[in-house]
Amino acid sequence: MFVEDELNLQLFGSSEVLPVEVFEWKDPETQKVFQIPLKIKTGSEEIDMKVVIGHLNSGIRKVVTREVRAKAESKVKELKAILAEKEIFESDLTEKAKGFEKEVHRLADLYRETKIEKDILEAMLFFMRNDAEERVNEFKSKSSSLLKEEDGFYKTVVKLKEMKQEFSAKEAVEYCFADISVKGIENTDQ
Repeated sequence: MFVEDELNLQLFGSSEVLPVEVFEWKDPETQKVFQIPLKIKTGSEEIDMKVVIGHLNSGIRKVVTREVRAKAESKVKELKAILAEKEIFESDLTEKAKGFEKEVHRLADLYRETKIEKDILEAMLFFMRNDAEERVNEFKSKSSSLLKEEDGFYKTVVKLKEMKQEFSAKEAVEYCFADISVKGIENTDQ
């Protein structure tokens, strides 16, 4: 918006008052509106103040934009570094968890095998005095064993190949080696 105003040239060494073309400029900081002469003469040169203020505003915007961009880029680098550390940490935890999971499965398998073997041996020891290893192998060839959970406890279940029914380890050994136990009892009576 251009406003014609009068400029008292007495302040500039002349007694003549001339009309001056002005424009309004709003200070972005204080929001105060100023009336600024559109053109100013300095010697033989005439300066367009609207263009000068436009250049100043543009320069300030560029400087502020550069500062903001530099701060933003710095923050982005910092956040990327934090994210990379987090990803490495998560990757390490995932690898450790996989290792622990494998170890848990290995230990569970070992427990299962050991528990089955122990229960079978305990049951067989009741009926056998000699050739225990041979009897265990014979028993294993006639049966299949697995571990089942009941009420939070694990027990060995045996299926004899000639029967569909499941037995406890003791019952299966008794059934499989009934003739040995009878002979063993007969031998102890003598």
